[in-house]
Amino acid sequence: APLVEFTCPPNALLVAAFIAPFAPRLPGRGILELPLLFLAGGFYLLLSGAEDPILRCGLAWAAQTCGRLTGRRVSGWNAQSMAALILLVLHPLHLLQPSFQLSFLATGGILAAGNAAWERPRSVRWVGRSLAVSAGAWMASTPIMASTFLQVSPVALAMNLLAGPFLALSLFAGALLLLFPLGWVAELFTECVRLF
Repeated sequence: APLVEFTCPPNALLVAAFIAPFAPRLPGRGILELPLLFLAGGFYLLLSGAEDPILRCGLAWAAQTCGRLTGRRVSGWNAQSMAALILLVLHPLHLLQPSFQLSFLATGGILAAGNAAWERPRSVRWVGRSLAVSAGAWMASTPIMASTFLQVSPVALAMNLLAGPFLALSLFAGALLLLFPLGWVAELFTECVRLF
C-alpha cells in the first residue's frame, strides 16, 4: 500500500514521527492524539510558509491520519485527490503554476512506483523500491521540467538516493539542535548540511 512517507517532505514526517509515539500515552485514552497531531501539523504549516506542496502534504497527511485513528484505510491516491480538490477550490488558477503541477505529478509518480513489487530477493527489496520511487518521481515531473524550465536531469535518479540519508541526518541534527543548543550539536548539524 502507498505510504505517507513517500508523499510528504521528510521534515513533515519528522514532526509527525516525534509526536506520534507520545500522543497515545497522554491522559484520556488517546482522545488528545488527534488534536495534538493536528496542532503539530498546523504549526509546521505556519513555519514552512504554507505553499502548495506543503499544503498538499498536510491535507493528505490529515486525511490519512484521520483514517488511521478511526480504523479506516485511506489510500494515498484518495488522500492526494482530496488535497488537490481542496486546493483547486480555494485557488483554481494554481493549476497553472509549476510548483502545483510538479508537486502532484511527482507524488503521483511516487505512488505509482511505490506499488512496485520487490519481494525477491529480500536483500535488494529496499534498493529496488527506492530506485522505483526515484524513477517514478523523475518520469512524472520531467515533462513539466522540460517544457517550463527547459531542463532534464537524468542524474537526479541517482542523486535522490544519495541525498536521502544526508537529508534525514540533517533534519534529525536540526531537531536535536533546537532541543539541545550545544556547540557539538551545532557542529554536527553544520557538517550534515555541508555533506547534503
